[in-house]
Amino acid sequence: MQAFWRDAVEFLPILMSGVALTIIVTIGSLLLSTVLGLVWAVQMGWVSVRLELENPIRLALRVLSRRCVVTAPCICGGRAFGVGE
Repeated sequence: MQAFWRDAVEFLPILMSGVALTIIVTIGSLLLSTVLGLVWAVQMGWVSVRLELENPIRLALRVLSRRCVVTAPCICGGRAFGVGE
């Protein structure tokens, strides 16, 4: 058991640097995939990007009151979320 603790103390800095790199790669890949997914969705016309800074409550009510809240056009009879208004 003493050899285990001696080795653990010796290798702990290397293990912690691996943990740090894993966290950095995870956050980076999450950010990159989110941005690429948004660009892809806007390009496909599945998401409409608008700036409505005047009345965010009206925007939220309009989004919540839609019948078709799905992002796949084939499910909604050809209409995609945010398209065709």
